[in-house]
Amino acid sequence: MTAALVLSVGVSLALIVLILYGILSRSMTKEFYHRLQAQQAESGMILQDRLNFLETKLQEISLNSDVRDGLMLGNHVQLMEIMENYYPPSDGSLFMVSGKDVLSLIPGLPEQYRSLEPYLKKFDIEDRPQRFRFKDFGNGDFLTFFTIPIKTNEDRLGAACLLYDISRDARLWGRMKSRPITRLLVQGNGYLFDLQKGERLKGLHDKEPEPGGMDLPPEESLIPLKGFPGLFFASSSAPLRAEKKNLIIIMVVLCAAVFLLTILTSLFISHRVSEPLECMANQAIDIAKEPSNQFLQEDKIGYIEFKKLARAFNQVLSSLLKAQEELKIRAKNELDASEERYRRTIEAAPDCITISRISDGRFLLINEAFEKICGYSVEETLGKTSHELGIFVNREDRNRIVVTLEEKGEINKHEIRFRRKCGAVFDSLFSARRIRFEGEDCLLAVVTDYTELKEAEEEKKRLEAQLQRALKMEAIGTLAGGVAHDLNNILSGLVSYPELLLMEIPDESPLRKPMITIKESGEKAAAIVQDLLTLARRGVAVTEVLNINSIILEYLNSLEHERLKSYHPGVQVNSDLEKDLLNILGSPVHLFKTVMNLVSNAAEAMPKGGIIRISTTNTYVDTPVKGYDHIKEGDYVVLTISDEGKGIPPEERERIFEPFYTNKVMGKSGTGLGMAVVWGTVRDHNGYIDMKSVEGKGTTFQLYFPITRKESELVGEKPKISLDSYQGRGESILVVDDVKEQRRISSGMLKKLNYSVASVSSGEEALEYLKKNRADLLMLDMVMDQGMDGLETYRKVLELYPGQKAIIVSGFSETYRVKEAQRLGAGAYVRKPYLIEKIGSAIRHELDRRLV
Repeated sequence: MTAALVLSVGVSLALIVLILYGILSRSMTKEFYHRLQAQQAESGMILQDRLNFLETKLQEISLNSDVRDGLMLGNHVQLMEIMENYYPPSDGSLFMVSGKDVLSLIPGLPEQYRSLEPYLKKFDIEDRPQRFRFKDFGNGDFLTFFTIPIKTNEDRLGAACLLYDISRDARLWGRMKSRPITRLLVQGNGYLFDLQKGERLKGLHDKEPEPGGMDLPPEESLIPLKGFPGLFFASSSAPLRAEKKNLIIIMVVLCAAVFLLTILTSLFISHRVSEPLECMANQAIDIAKEPSNQFLQEDKIGYIEFKKLARAFNQVLSSLLKAQEELKIRAKNELDASEERYRRTIEAAPDCITISRISDGRFLLINEAFEKICGYSVEETLGKTSHELGIFVNREDRNRIVVTLEEKGEINKHEIRFRRKCGAVFDSLFSARRIRFEGEDCLLAVVTDYTELKEAEEEKKRLEAQLQRALKMEAIGTLAGGVAHDLNNILSGLVSYPELLLMEIPDESPLRKPMITIKESGEKAAAIVQDLLTLARRGVAVTEVLNINSIILEYLNSLEHERLKSYHPGVQVNSDLEKDLLNILGSPVHLFKTVMNLVSNAAEAMPKGGIIRISTTNTYVDTPVKGYDHIKEGDYVVLTISDEGKGIPPEERERIFEPFYTNKVMGKSGTGLGMAVVWGTVRDHNGYIDMKSVEGKGTTFQLYFPITRKESELVGEKPKISLDSYQGRGESILVVDDVKEQRRISSGMLKKLNYSVASVSSGEEALEYLKKNRADLLMLDMVMDQGMDGLETYRKVLELYPGQKAIIVSGFSETYRVKEAQRLGAGAYVRKPYLIEKIGSAIRHELDRRLV
């Protein structure tokens, strides 16, 4: 009986210990692996943060303007200083830059990495960033070589490079606070590599171990680190086994104590304890078969001692079950919270997000942004494929996406065109990843609609190009204006002196004809200078109400047009002019040249003949027109000149209005200023140019001129003015000009007209002269290189002699300073070179004008 009781007690205790051990062991195992997963996730986040930081630094180098300048100039010293001062080596990271190949790294590789040079010579720098990947370059360590291309205007200058040795990154390992039981391993060619210690380990079963490597401890298990292919989180189960071993020891000790106590007391109560022990054992067996909320029933157990034992057992079991239930609830809450955050993130995202099965392409989930951007509701989308909805403009795009995902595992910001429900097409940036969703292989896609951004970028490029053209023309125009000013002073002798000499040479003299030729040549040269002034946007001296139809008719009846027809007999000019064409404000001379230049160019474009069409029309632009120019809203008179010629190649269209840019033979069929004069004239008339050209079919120019509601004044032909009408009466005139030859020419002409003439070379000399002498009229040059200009001189003169009469002369066109001088009281403005009739009439008119 005693032996049976002892045996029963022993068996019961063993069963209880096993049950307790099973429950506790399961709980301990779950808790251990929860901690392990948390450590793994934390390690992955720390490593990802570190790599993101290094990638950001690399992006900063690729965008550094000083680095770009150094690469473009090939200045290795500058690049070396930048890298040493701002990107020095630290924590296992070595930042470098290279040219278009990686053979020239700045700074160079340290001594411990010189063995990598054979590998880097084979390294191909792509036109896109390359992701981090730990690799054995052959020097015994796992390193990462990461590059980002350095570009400017889509041209690759080189690359920003990073050589990263994770084993030497003290900052990373300090954050991880690595313990002996966990470490990071990376898979090599037949071996494992400890990234922290820099040691090779044996342990891959499918390949031969690396000679000299260390064995991977058998208790360690490898867990792939999420997001890092080939990287493992190694963890030892030794602590768990140690805890279980301690638990076994404790329970064995407890069991032995109870068993010993049972043996000691069995002699006394063996006949009385068999029943309660058997009851406890049976209940414990039932609990072990189906662990749940079952407990030992105390009322079925006799004797208070056994009741206390059962109560203690129940308390332990209750605590264990409660802890297990809390762990389940916590895990479920965390999972639910994670799914809720995931769902809210998808719903709140501004970009289209979809999840579709890879096998058949059917949509399983879409967000609100997809409904707004694409126009399809949830009911219309779920269960359908992209082909059924017709979302892809190119039906093969999705197939290529799946193939790319299988090859690379991801897609980042590919440009793809999609179609909305209404049929409109929009440009997008497409990114995708393979995921597991509801137990199936799925495609997670993010679509960013960047149609407006793309249009804004194109508009920005167009405006930048237009600004560059305007700045270029402005700079060239400024240069042309200065040259024209100097040429006008020089040409004054060629125009004025022959006129003076012709007044002295008899009609029958053989010198008269050569002198007339010199005079006419000078006038032609002055006309060319006038083109330069137009180019400088300083050539519109006359702004009157006129009708472009009259300008066109004047050209069609001119000698210039007859000469054009003789040069190009196969060219026919047709005109279609609107009868009720509105007037504009402008210069007839410059508009005449504009029509002549455009028609001449059209004829040159048709060497085999053809039709040139000239038309005019009244047009109201209600919305801005984006053509060669950006035409603003308003009322315009549109002059259109088109031909059937060879057209203008695309690469030449941006330069056709540049001075001296021509495909004609210089000096034979053009000077290279014709289209530049057209451009300057249109700009001076506050107009716009639109140009369309198709190679092999022809070119059309449309000139937009703002209309005016003023009526034109028709004036008959001016009668020839006689010399007596502008002859002088002995009045005194002071000529103020900084050019000696110009003073000599002016003095000669004025003396010929019976004026008393004195001349000075600056405004300061004019003031000194007038302090001692009087002059009936001042002839002021507006632009003088030294000292005061004409406006300042006139202001000072008026302080001495209020009401002093003066006229303004200049090689430039009329400017605001000329108008300011006229507002102060100065008379006519005469542009150099001038004829004796013009200057004489201006002086006579001013002298005869009464002061108000």
